[in-house]
Amino acid sequence: MAGLGHRLSKEESRARWRELRMLWNEYDPIGVVGTADLESNGEYESYVGDVLRLLEQEAPAEEIVTKLRQLLTGHIGLTWSPELAARTERFVARSRDGYGAKWPNTHV
Repeated sequence: MAGLGHRLSKEESRARWRELRMLWNEYDPIGVVGTADLESNGEYESYVGDVLRLLEQEAPAEEIVTKLRQLLTGHIGLTWSPELAARTERFVARSRDGYGAKWPNTHV
């Protein structure tokens, strides 16, 4: 794990959270978020922090996908399929790319 780096201000922390929540809403694994709701819908709010912690720890994509698979199949009750796996991999890649571009070496 890399050093903790820059401590975010409250505003930066909120912006980072909103960005990842929006990616969750676009990913929408259970199919409940409408396109008009992408920025404000809180359906996946309780999962944002878990992914942010993994991103802060620079967890490999495979580890994040595995954690999401456990969440989606165990907690949410979805059936893991090739289509869901591909969507999850895209979500993880987008999350890691966005985090790495805008929020590297940051923490709250």
